[in-house]
Amino acid sequence: MTTLIACVLFALFAYENLGALHDVTAQRFALLDAIKQFDANGGATTNPMQARALLEPTLTPASWTSVKVTHISSDLLTILALVAMEWRRRTLRDAQHVP
Repeated sequence: MTTLIACVLFALFAYENLGALHDVTAQRFALLDAIKQFDANGGATTNPMQARALLEPTLTPASWTSVKVTHISSDLLTILALVAMEWRRRTLRDAQHVP
């Protein structure tokens, strides 16, 4: 049971983290393209709207509700995993002391 809880917790964290990594990677590539365009002509005639057009579509934060639900779920699963591990440890300890 403890392993199952830990696996679910890790999968939830990994899934959410992967989404964040995807967003950051897209933002980095858009920023790199904007920097390259700026440097292409010394930046003298660069239109800032071009940089905005590259960057703005990548700035897609998760909703506050989504972030809150994910973190509360992860926190509760972590607490449950800790309680289950402690309960199991005490159960095994008590079983060893039975004559």
